[in-house]
Amino acid sequence: MNLNKEILVYGNELIPEDKLAIIIGQSLSQDTEINNNFKIQLYASPDDVIKSSYEEIIVLDVAKGINDVMIIKNLENLKHDKIYSSHDLNLGIYLKIFQNMKAIHNKKFWIIAIPYDWYDKIDLAQNKVKSILKELI
Repeated sequence: MNLNKEILVYGNELIPEDKLAIIIGQSLSQDTEINNNFKIQLYASPDDVIKSSYEEIIVLDVAKGINDVMIIKNLENLKHDKIYSSHDLNLGIYLKIFQNMKAIHNKKFWIIAIPYDWYDKIDLAQNKVKSILKELI
């Protein structure tokens, strides 16, 4: 077992669409091949990205404005709405702040984004996420 990669799973159990990454993360934690190659942390908070001692970090979260599960390798590709209050801060904003602070510059970093409106396509989303992760092994 070579665990040098960590999957940080984000989401909100109170919002069905935002809960999708958590459901998939729970499923991943039952997959032997995934568990042998990745540490999985469910219910991650934004600062877990900085705290992680792992060399490679994969963030699993839902995203609005995409039509398929995708991997994002460059934080500059993240888009966000205007920020009017602290309630408008999302994970993408935190990641860009951490990058600007050089708090994550020494880590290899990917985001696996699941379409926000795929709650009714859980099996498809789960299979696509597993496929991406197996490519990263």
